[in-house]
Amino acid sequence: MKTYKESPSAPRLLELHEIQGLLDEVPQHLRALVSVVVHAGLRSAEIYRLQWRDIEWVPAELAGAAQMDRWLLEYCQQRQTGAVPRRDIQRLVTPATLRRKDAFCAALRELAEAGRIREVATGSHKVVQVNPLLLGGGTE
Repeated sequence: MKTYKESPSAPRLLELHEIQGLLDEVPQHLRALVSVVVHAGLRSAEIYRLQWRDIEWVPAELAGAAQMDRWLLEYCQQRQTGAVPRRDIQRLVTPATLRRKDAFCAALRELAEAGRIREVATGSHKVVQVNPLLLGGGTE
């Protein structure tokens, strides 16, 4: 008589104390990976197929700031300067979606909070100063 294997039951979600126990046992250098796998519910086949291009390195809410940051660094390096008039940034920055006032202000605010730029008022004009450490300069 031929016996059949039982069909595997549906996978169950780990309880919080089980997740914590697992993370406590995993070597430190693998904890972030295991945490992502557990919380995302990835199966082994999905893990093995992951590629670097599948990873979103910059959260969507910071994408505008990241784009402006790249643009500012390139602009300053090409022109060998550490400061750019705010109006020039708003007029020239790419992509053009960053020229909209809300996106423009949000990106500047994020960069300032991260210590990458600071805005300085010079009379009636505002200038954006890039952190000199980012441009290969001395200390701030």
